Amino acid sequence: TARAWRAEGESGKALDGLDAALKAAPAHPDLLAHRADLFFALGRWDDALADAAAVLAKQSDHLAARWVKARVLRDKGDHPAADAEV
Repeated sequence: TARAWRAEGESGKALDGLDAALKAAPAHPDLLAHRADLFFALGRWDDALADAAAVLAKQSDHLAARWVKARVLRDKGDHPAADAEV
């Protein structure tokens, strides 16, 4: 699974696994949030925000997506917006 690959430090394999799962279930909020979190960890903040936004557009209270968005905003220096997400 993607979590196992990520735990092993195999981020590329984790991303491949999430991409494959999202082909089968393109709008699955938990998969998108998981990929957003991985993108954040990889420093791909724009991709992380895009996935988080896709989740939040359909499910505004999705905790994992809001958490990713808050961390990206925090790391970009927008602390008030980050605080509003949590």
